[in-house]
Parts: sequence; C-alpha cells; structure tokens
Amino acid sequence: MPTWAQEITVGFAQDRSPFVIGQTDQGLEIEIFRAALADKGHTVKVVNIPKKRLWRLSDSIAALDAVATVMPVANDGLYYVNGFIYFDAYAFTKVSDNLTINKISDLKGLETIAWENAYKSMGAGFEKLFQPEPKEDYKKHYSEKNQKIQNLMFWENRVQVIIVDRIIFAWHRKQLQNKIDTSAEIKMHPIFPRKTYAAAFKDKKIADNFAVGLAKIKKSGLYAQLYRNYTE
Repeated sequence: MPTWAQEITVGFAQDRSPFVIGQTDQGLEIEIFRAALADKGHTVKVVNIPKKRLWRLSDSIAALDAVATVMPVANDGLYYVNGFIYFDAYAFTKVSDNLTINKISDLKGLETIAWENAYKSMGAGFEKLFQPEPKEDYKKHYSEKNQKIQNLMFWENRVQVIIVDRIIFAWHRKQLQNKIDTSAEIKMHPIFPRKTYAAAFKDKKIADNFAVGLAKIKKSGLYAQLYRNYTE
C-alpha cells in the first residue's frame, strides 16, 4: 500500500468526552486527526489508551503509528506536530454565588473540584497550592474526580467552583440538561493559560503529511467549526 493511502493506527486517551467519547472512535480529537490526515489520503484506526499510559509515551506508541495529545519529549526519536489540540481551562462559578476569583490563591477555602490529577498539569503555582502533600486545612475543600462526576457535582450545588476546559464544561452541561437543572447563569474566571498539545509520530513522512493537513483545516475554518460542533 503506498504511503499516501496508509491506514494510520493512532492512540487516543479514553474517557475524555467530548474530546474522546468513552472508549469509542468518536470525539473532537479523533475528528480533527481524521480531517488532517485525509488531506493525503490516510485513514485512521483508533486505539483507546488509558490516560495513565500517555505518561509513558514511548511504551504507548510501541505498537502504534502515532499518539494524540501529548507534550513533546526531547531526543526520544519521535516526530512531533505542535498545535494539534488545545484546552482552555477556567474556574466556573454560578453568578448567584457572587464569587470573585482573580488568581489561583483565591480558590483557597472555596469548595472546588477539578479533574483527576489536575494538580499535576495546571502549572507550578497550582501544584504548589493543591498537591496532596503536605496536608493543609484548606485542601479539605479541594477534590478531584472524573469529568462526568465533577460536572454533576457542580450542577447539584455540591461544590462552588469547577475547574474544567470550556468545551468539556459545555458538552456535559448539554448532556445533563434533561436530568437536572443546568440553566443557572455562569461566570468564567480566566485564571489559567491555554494549554496546547502535540501529536507524536514514529514516521517523519506521516508527521509531515499530518502537519500539512492540520494547517489546511485551520486555514479553511474546518478546525474551528469542529470545536463549535461540540458547544452549539
């Protein structure tokens, strides 16, 4: 089979809806990957990977052609394409709670929930405040759960603040609207920088093909439209 028509086996972190929906071949990351590779005739075979395995990138990619949504590692023999996917995390609150959050330290003492292991990926300042050790009294008000549970707890008024990507927040809000009241007016507190992730490839030619396709779908507006499809 010629290179341009190869099926590319790609690993995606599972259960990160709507970026990867459960353990399926559906989700925003997958749609973007397919659209970028389609430019050169490639198709994508999706392999769902537990999130923890992505921390061991060299092991994850051993039986794959590529892995999505990773941070580049220097001198590991892989070829990275930056700017594949981005996450915009905010501290979300309900307007009715009248909370002011202008910096990370303003979260101290507020009933706050984030996704699992968020403290490891939100920057040094956040990690210093909310890492499990050493024990501090204010940390009793901070917890981490999977993203379905954290969104449910926020809408059930069991926490005051939810830290989550805006696309994930909007998607879960829509999924929950027929089960519980999600109509409250929301305030977004922009205290975190955007985080951008790369895709990693074993083959330079495929990485180059992906980079070209990714640039084209960004220029055409398809990339932005795929993001909008999960919030509108």
